Amino acid sequence: MSAIRSILYKGKEIIVIDFSEFGADKEKTLATIAQVFPTLSARPKNSVLTLTNVNGMRFDKEVLDAFKESVMQVKPYQKKAAVIGLKGIQRAAYSIITMMTSDITKAFDSEAEAKEWLVTD
Repeated sequence: MSAIRSILYKGKEIIVIDFSEFGADKEKTLATIAQVFPTLSARPKNSVLTLTNVNGMRFDKEVLDAFKESVMQVKPYQKKAAVIGLKGIQRAAYSIITMMTSDITKAFDSEAEAKEWLVTD
């Protein structure tokens, strides 16, 4: 299964970005981050709903910097962004990243909660 895929939930498209299988595999993580902009920028601005799963993912400075850059690139295309799987140090990294996107980004404990929030106008 691709780390970036499109699903339909309650008639709305959600782009799922799944890092949960990568663990400490920095190459896969960075390659997936690099695919996010081309995927989202192919859609109209201010229209994309994203669900990012970071459960078990490992961060270092290079990954964190890549995330921050990606967040700034895709922000014009995103309508809402939900994140699941945050634990420990990931919460601190999330806080740093979302300082730039707090108006459209929210963390959730479950995928079901995240999907409901994404499709609610």
